[in-house]
Amino acid sequence: MDHDPTQPCHCQRHLCGGRQSRGPRGPSPLLGEFLHRRARRGNHCTHGFGNRRRDLRRHRSFLRRDGTPRVALPPRSPHRCLSRIVGTVNFFLPAEWEPQRAIWFTWPQNADTWTPVWPDAKATYEKVIAASLRFQDVVLLASTSELQTELLKRFESIAAHSKYRLDILVCPTNDSWIRDYGGMTVRAVDAQGSAKQTLLSFQFNSWGGKYPPWDADNAVPGFMARHRGYEIVEIPFVLEGGSIDANGEGLLLTTRSCLLNPNRNPGKTQKEIEETVSRYLGLKEILWLDSGIDGDDTDGHVDDLARFVNARTVFCAVEMDAKDENYAALRRNVSELEAYAQHLGLEVVEVPMPGRQIRAGLRTPATYMNFLILNGAVLVPVFQDPRDDVTLALFARFFPVREIVPIDCRALVYGQGAIHCSSMQEALV
Repeated sequence: MDHDPTQPCHCQRHLCGGRQSRGPRGPSPLLGEFLHRRARRGNHCTHGFGNRRRDLRRHRSFLRRDGTPRVALPPRSPHRCLSRIVGTVNFFLPAEWEPQRAIWFTWPQNADTWTPVWPDAKATYEKVIAASLRFQDVVLLASTSELQTELLKRFESIAAHSKYRLDILVCPTNDSWIRDYGGMTVRAVDAQGSAKQTLLSFQFNSWGGKYPPWDADNAVPGFMARHRGYEIVEIPFVLEGGSIDANGEGLLLTTRSCLLNPNRNPGKTQKEIEETVSRYLGLKEILWLDSGIDGDDTDGHVDDLARFVNARTVFCAVEMDAKDENYAALRRNVSELEAYAQHLGLEVVEVPMPGRQIRAGLRTPATYMNFLILNGAVLVPVFQDPRDDVTLALFARFFPVREIVPIDCRALVYGQGAIHCSSMQEALV
């Protein structure tokens, strides 16, 4: 089926229980005059699905190769609704614990990513989506109409027992990790103090050009905006959702190894990167950590390392085994966070890493930090590890009014992502 993401979605199907969610919001004049560009009809995004982990062994060699990384700055996709801001608008990125309208997922389609755990990976996705549907509306993207039909059958019983709505939409994608290419919903405030919900469309280049093609993924924010009727701001700057974590009050966690990597925004200085990110996310200060964990192919996404759990508290992963490859890097992260905490009044809570997770002879980036905050719950990845219970107790302590839901992610993390990576919240502004 050919589908144009810039057109209204005529193939939407939904499964819902007793409550219907709010309808699409109409356009607003907040951002001034809009320039709408319609994409060419055809099969622009319906073929050529990429494989993020086609060959894990080959990829490990790629990551550790010396020399300048391959630069891959994506062109502007024709599948976008571009906006021109007229007047002064300030943007603010809500914290993930603030109210959400829905949570978005992309159903996985690349079996090679999870070989030999493909059935288990899909079963884990189903558990994550089913758990989310207990607490709020869910939007699930299917790459084809055939997959949409399959998913309607798969989730029919689950949706029938939920009071929330499950929308299953046809939207071509290259990969399932919507956290990194999905649009970011922000609060946009004009000079008169009027606030509107707006979608930011940063560029996505498949983690520094590692896994082409990524054109379909890069078109997803435009699809989201069209579906909801949101205003969208196109930003010619590469930024992945998993590379940042915000407290909703102007503080942002990120890593130098990712945001300052020349395979994202070549030629940009740290100051220029800070200015761009701060401008569009409404930041007062960026808290820079050093680098990521072994087995992570994103160049060090912070959602594997450290996360805000409230405006003044940061969970930070620590490795207990001094001989482990992650020990030194994670201790540096703790030290850097403690230095920030002294002048920002933050509390840093150390959370142990699970034991090494090895699949097919390769280490996977297993971490408890890839949790997902929902309106009434926190979904926490677990790994059948003795540290699971200690970690779940910490989450219960810091999220007393939310249900803590453990999800076995041993299969999911084989694809080098977990619950947070697989989702993107739609904030309710």
